[in-house]
Amino acid sequence: MNTIKKEIYNNRVSLFVSVSTGVVSSVFVIYLMLLITSLVNSGETFTGIMFVFFGSFIALLVSTYISQWQAAKFATNLVYKLRSLLAHKFMVADYEHIEKELGSKVSASLAFDISQISNGLALLPGLSIRIITIVFGLAYLCYQSAALFVVFLVALLLSLSLSFFGSVLMFKKIFVLREHGDEIFDTFRALSDGAKELAIDEGRKQFFFANQVNPCLEEAHSKELNMHKLITLIQTWGASSLFLVIGTVVFYGIYMPNVSLEILTSFVMLSLYLMQPISFILSSITPVVTCKNSLNKLARLKIYNSDDSDATEQHELTSSIKVDESSWSTIELKDVVYKYTDNLGSGFKLGPASIKIKKGEVLILEGGNGAGKSSIIKLLLGLYKADGGGIYVDGKLIDSTNDVGYKGLFSAIFSDYYLFRHILDEQANIVPKFKLEARLKELKLSNKIEINQGEISTTALSQGQRKRLALLLIYARNKEVLVLDEWAADQDPSYRAYFYERIIPELKSMGKTIIMISHDEKYFNIADRVYKVDEGKIMSSSYELPLSKVF
Repeated sequence: MNTIKKEIYNNRVSLFVSVSTGVVSSVFVIYLMLLITSLVNSGETFTGIMFVFFGSFIALLVSTYISQWQAAKFATNLVYKLRSLLAHKFMVADYEHIEKELGSKVSASLAFDISQISNGLALLPGLSIRIITIVFGLAYLCYQSAALFVVFLVALLLSLSLSFFGSVLMFKKIFVLREHGDEIFDTFRALSDGAKELAIDEGRKQFFFANQVNPCLEEAHSKELNMHKLITLIQTWGASSLFLVIGTVVFYGIYMPNVSLEILTSFVMLSLYLMQPISFILSSITPVVTCKNSLNKLARLKIYNSDDSDATEQHELTSSIKVDESSWSTIELKDVVYKYTDNLGSGFKLGPASIKIKKGEVLILEGGNGAGKSSIIKLLLGLYKADGGGIYVDGKLIDSTNDVGYKGLFSAIFSDYYLFRHILDEQANIVPKFKLEARLKELKLSNKIEINQGEISTTALSQGQRKRLALLLIYARNKEVLVLDEWAADQDPSYRAYFYERIIPELKSMGKTIIMISHDEKYFNIADRVYKVDEGKIMSSSYELPLSKVF
């Protein structure tokens, strides 16, 4: 993937430091092997050699830590970059592409694939280091051997005790990070489930990205860096302290007259040490293969292209071209045709469909299930791109240069709506609670939820209550055109009547244009016009409006 290649190039200094210090650590490995073997074979030691030994050990510890930390930092930064790019690209992607191609795949990639890519790439510098160590170690092991097992075991247990306490801390950090992973998944699920609302509401899109997506990703980035720092320290100590263990064995062995210090000691030292890099390579096979598979899956999402990084940085989430929300008079779908094809090759054709919506009117669309009502709404909102015909505002065609501004006219509650937790006004700022109290009471939600600094305490409500809460959100946004897809379907009879007889007339008196999908023929009299959708076409309804509505 070009994004990863670019990150590798941008971090080439860190990667060079990682590999270089890794090679240096391998050199110290071999040097310590030779030094210890020389001491064992000679049977003599002196203060200067001890200083050389411990100096080499410290150099090994430092060089190994730097190498592995640089690799871990690169991988963690890459995850942050991929997540941020994925979030940004998702925010600006066409809803149609999200619905057909992405959806839950993005959440799955975020939850699994990106982390696996990080884990796999982080192993590569370490693999090269261990291969070098094994090659040199095996060559030298050909004519060396054995060890002092009792002294070695005591020293090893002392060494492992430090690793154990470090591992306890590491497990806690991993648990915290895993819990935060659920928040990341929920955030990206909100991007998917709320894609329609975000696609037509630029203010909420900006707020959601700045106040929920970015903070969530930055917190994960910080937690992952801290966790990898601890893991790196534990792994460095676990690998390097083996030399301290073996050094202890050698120094004790020299002064034990009943113990042979010849080839047996050298062999045990080398064989024990080489178990670590060999085990590392064997354990790396699965994550490296998984990394390659995750790269392939992420590439199939077609989100990361050759110019993604630059395009993402340059792309604005808002449009500089706006539709005048106060002066428009008509919105018209003219001979719109839309062809929908699913992944299995089946689908349907909608249209040609035409409808003119006048500012300030109440319009109802009726029709059976599968007739095409929701698809017409998505075409009207600009979520689907028409294959023929077009959308016109006061006779001006809406195209890619002004569709973002056009979408800004609308607020919608879809049949599969998503509830955001923050209540925003028309400028996408937090709405103070005191401004909502009357609406909360009217919607019978005042004893169901709390609002703290514009954030809703819970969305775990009944379907009817959730829809009333969604209505509160679009009240606050104060958009020109309100689209309600079978809003009243989940309300009890008394509140359904209140909705049609009180709320809709009030919204109309406020100058709002209301487009509803409804089957409640009993209340069709509140509409200025009623249309029927059948087999993807819009036609006059058989419902007869009162004369006062006709003339």
